[in-house]
Amino acid sequence: MKNRLSAVLVALVLLCTPVLGMAQSISLDFVKKYENKKGITLISISPYMFRLLSRIESSDPEYKNVKSFASQIHSFMILIDENTGDSKLDGEVRLLQTSLEKAGYQDLMTIKSDEESIRFQVIEKNGRIQEFIMSIVGEENLVMILKGDFNLDELLNISDDMNIEGMDRVKELDTKGEKGDKGSKGSK
Repeated sequence: MKNRLSAVLVALVLLCTPVLGMAQSISLDFVKKYENKKGITLISISPYMFRLLSRIESSDPEYKNVKSFASQIHSFMILIDENTGDSKLDGEVRLLQTSLEKAGYQDLMTIKSDEESIRFQVIEKNGRIQEFIMSIVGEENLVMILKGDFNLDELLNISDDMNIEGMDRVKELDTKGEKGDKGSKGSK
């Protein structure tokens, strides 16, 4: 009886431990730390706005893709560093990337050039993306966080249709030949 009670208690502790929630709070903590700093712009779209978007009727085929995708999104945030070139945020974004990796986020892809480094990281559950983070360090420092329940193909389909800073970079996941290798570790 004691062994069974102990096993039940251990199982409850494990189930109640918000491992995924703790990992996902890393990105939100990062946004909260910098959202009110001078030279930082935050764009945050609430879950309510996505619910409203998914209710709007339109015959535009591009909007139908966005509408379908919007119904699967819980929140969307972009943190943009306007102090381009002389900012200390680039080191902080690199630290965020490392923290996410240690917390179990998977690398989709890393793109490095002389001008910038772009990294795509995700948390997945049952083959669906729960959180997608794109971080750019370079001439432009940017962190984009997309939370919801969607797959990568759905995100790639709407990335061109959304006129939001940073979304155009998402299509690089497809153009770099990663479409068939979505779950692999990117280069570091």
